[in-house]
Amino acid sequence: MTNNILTKDDKTILIFAFRYALPRKTYALDLVSERIFEYINQFENWEIGAMITDCKYQYHLIYSSADKTSEYMDSRLMDIGSLSSKLQCELDTRNLKSENTERK
Repeated sequence: MTNNILTKDDKTILIFAFRYALPRKTYALDLVSERIFEYINQFENWEIGAMITDCKYQYHLIYSSADKTSEYMDSRLMDIGSLSSKLQCELDTRNLKSENTERK
């Protein structure tokens, strides 16, 4: 990741790191998601959509398997839910811009 331009390989590595970090009980997700949002404009809509799907899958997996009273579960679900919302917001913003451009 040099010159502020991601190569196809860079994006693939970030997406794999994202998928690896989602279920982990570490700060890895924070680090990876920071990097993704630093370069969010370089990701295609379908890539962002795939990350949202990954978040939703992991959210339901954690929710269905975790101790319902666990502070970890609450914290982890909030982190993943927040991340999913930020990604969805990015996608929605892009779609609105696209619709406005098409109307002109």
